[in-house]
Amino acid sequence: MSVRVLIVDNSPVARQIIRYHLMLYGCRIVGEAGSASEAYNLYRQHNPNLITLDLMMPGVGGIDTDEVFRRIKAEVTRHGDRGDHLYTL
Repeated sequence: MSVRVLIVDNSPVARQIIRYHLMLYGCRIVGEAGSASEAYNLYRQHNPNLITLDLMMPGVGGIDTDEVFRRIKAEVTRHGDRGDHLYTL
């Protein structure tokens, strides 16, 4: 089973570099987001095992990076351990 990854960074170049290196390790990229609100929607849609999150990303679209991180953490906590863990980098 490969690790499902969501890459979140407002820089397309940074996303490309992260994608390249994660794929070398056999990760499956399930989505890429350029904003925090897009990241949250993709998280809900794909339920990744790993999220790379640019914490310095500017808030755009009414939701900032800190808020996304809190929402995702709350959902993971609420659902408990389903044998499918979420890690953030």
